[in-house]
Amino acid sequence: MTKERFSSIAGRPRQGDFRDATVVLPDWKDCSLYGAATYTCDSAEIESAAEAEKARGATLDQVKFCLGAGWTEATERSSPNYVVLHNAVRPVAITLSTEQTDSKKHVVRLTVFVRRN
Repeated sequence: MTKERFSSIAGRPRQGDFRDATVVLPDWKDCSLYGAATYTCDSAEIESAAEAEKARGATLDQVKFCLGAGWTEATERSSPNYVVLHNAVRPVAITLSTEQTDSKKHVVRLTVFVRRN
């Protein structure tokens, strides 16, 4: 993680303190940055809350496999619709949540937070 956090992938401005992200996860959409320290992306829309929960679980498994042993689930900070992963060595946390869209569909939202030192 660099000291400029996500500024190297900041695209054009959006409303408020949001910016488009120039790096988009494959098969995800609406990737954006909030400030210099938060990156977020939404999955494709999912019909039901139950399907979204299953998708969040599958995404959690993929993320944990990809990141490896240095990452753990912070169960004390998680809830049924919200999972927090943190790294003991780096000042980074990842959340996976399920959200309902304006069109009453559901998405899995991945958010990466870089804590300030």
